[in-house]
Amino acid sequence: MSIFKAPISVIDTLEKIRRKFLWGGVEGKNKIHWVSWDKVTAPKECGGLGVGSIRALNVGLIVKWWWRLQTESTALWSQVITGIHSLSNKPYDYLSKKTITGVWKNIAGTIKDIHGAKLTLNDIFKLEVKSGESTMLWQDNWLNNEKLKSKYPSLYALELCKTCSVAYRILNTGNSWEWKSCPLNAGLSIEFNRLNRDIASCQIQTGQDKWMCLLTPDGRYTVEALRRRIDLNSHQSIILPQISWCKIIPIKVLCFTWRAGQGRIPSATALQHRGMNIDSTHCSSCIGGVECVDHILIGCLYASYIREKIFEWCGIKKQISEMLVTYFNLQPHGVDAPRNVLNYYVYATD
Repeated sequence: MSIFKAPISVIDTLEKIRRKFLWGGVEGKNKIHWVSWDKVTAPKECGGLGVGSIRALNVGLIVKWWWRLQTESTALWSQVITGIHSLSNKPYDYLSKKTITGVWKNIAGTIKDIHGAKLTLNDIFKLEVKSGESTMLWQDNWLNNEKLKSKYPSLYALELCKTCSVAYRILNTGNSWEWKSCPLNAGLSIEFNRLNRDIASCQIQTGQDKWMCLLTPDGRYTVEALRRRIDLNSHQSIILPQISWCKIIPIKVLCFTWRAGQGRIPSATALQHRGMNIDSTHCSSCIGGVECVDHILIGCLYASYIREKIFEWCGIKKQISEMLVTYFNLQPHGVDAPRNVLNYYVYATD
């Protein structure tokens, strides 16, 4: 998982094992999967459970090797990889030779999965320039998250040394340019002035250039951060009721609230909808309504009595409970809005 890209069949098998474990299934006996697996693996920011996908984990583990290659350049293994694939004086996104097969080429091939997740290396990493000696002026992503050769292609074509470093061109006494022909004579004075303005903010300092991860506050790469970002990009189309994942509330209570907010708990109507033989869909406690999620947790008279006792035990004013019930009754039934009341009940009674 941390070196090789797992085949789709292996990923599917592992995900199947996780699904069975989550819903309590055993070998030869399946149980109801109340929520689709896409919603379970979706990040909490999208309204999911935040379990995360194994595919995103696989990519995150492999990309860590690229991070280590850049940050552990003095390590023996890093020098061997750099020598075999001729990575010296190459852009940061040049990862391997196409003609050389092996483990490192498999690691470099993960870039396709990153692009498939609507990401680029520029979205994950950034080069922080200090001395500028190990940063390529034109080909590295070090200024405003864009390569200078892409922003100024006409000037790049006139550059005499296309692999020059930042320190080689930007000096404390001024910029040192070497052109095949003068840009001013080629009608590129506007672009040349813009280039000088862009790099004017760069101040050469003492110290080594350092790679930073844009996904974490401290700039250090973590597998969890990339995994979360990939899952977030992959589940943007999923819109689910949001709940507040408060740490002081037991996780079992939060997971139950998350399921209830989607109507995915074993109520009589939900079981009947899934083909189960139910004698009656009426509530067995109050015999006054259809046993759906909203009725079980909010509308049922017996549930209301239990709720009042819990509120009384917790020292919560009765007016708060009455206000929430009034809000529920004002909402049109059959939509997600009433279930938002569940959040308030859970947080008030914890």
